[in-house]
Amino acid sequence: MKKKYFPLLIMTALVLSLSGCSDDDEPQTTVPQQTTESQSVSLTLSLGMLTRAVGADIGTRGVKTHWEQGDKVYFSYTKTFATDQEILNVFTISQIDAADAGSALFTCSQFIMPRGIEEGKLVYVGDKEVQSLSDLLPQGIDLGTQLQRGNNSLAGISNYLHMESGWFRASSAEEVELAAPQMKHSNSLVTLQIKRPEGWTGQVSEVALTLSSDNVTLLGTTDNRIVLKLEDAGWDDNYILVHFIVRMEGIVNIGNLWKVEVLSSDSKELKLTFPAKQWDAGKHYTSLISDDLSDYETPVYIEVPGFEDAGNAF
Repeated sequence: MKKKYFPLLIMTALVLSLSGCSDDDEPQTTVPQQTTESQSVSLTLSLGMLTRAVGADIGTRGVKTHWEQGDKVYFSYTKTFATDQEILNVFTISQIDAADAGSALFTCSQFIMPRGIEEGKLVYVGDKEVQSLSDLLPQGIDLGTQLQRGNNSLAGISNYLHMESGWFRASSAEEVELAAPQMKHSNSLVTLQIKRPEGWTGQVSEVALTLSSDNVTLLGTTDNRIVLKLEDAGWDDNYILVHFIVRMEGIVNIGNLWKVEVLSSDSKELKLTFPAKQWDAGKHYTSLISDDLSDYETPVYIEVPGFEDAGNAF
């Protein structure tokens, strides 16, 4: 009898032994719940991290800017756990440097650290309403219709700005507070100097800028077209200066064209086309718009040389 059942007993013990090893090797992971505990986190943003334009030089100095009360930045991150709810940590200005309005202390009084992340970044989207992390993407800012009040006014461009820092290590609230990220503008500043055509008496009411390209997208638009609405923009010594905020995605190719359309309050129109140029983030580009071909060095029909690089805008 012992010889008959001995092999069976060995096999049973072996199966049980292997089964036990399998259970022991199974990884036992306990994922902690997302904390709801919050704490106050403050950090200083200055110099290149600016929003408001207070004046412009159409030469090489670009645009002067400063922080204002009400400005805010958001902490952006990539979720580690898909089931987690997004956390929108908002930093608002708690103090502006009295000697330098380009430097301000930002505070998030109830900062909640998202669990499981290793890095984050700061994002500025102007006055745009933010309800989710996707609203912090530059594509989410509507650039298709912009508004300018007054000749050469830059007061409203902050509504269309987008800035973000590079990714920095952030696995705790303390690391966020200690971070000193450099924020950069995502968009370009484009200035058109429009010369009044002969016979025009009405004010300019609208300027449209359209890019003809199959491989470049103007972010924030639906048809690669930006319409700038003007209010109270009277002629100043026969010129009007208008400012667009533009972001290009893609590389400009030969054959890509810009089209500028100027509409006056008395329904007169001026249309010009010229070769497209690549516009880089944070740069300032300028161009004269005139129906007088003698104003251009190399006129070709109604085409003009295009935009000059006037250096850094911000």
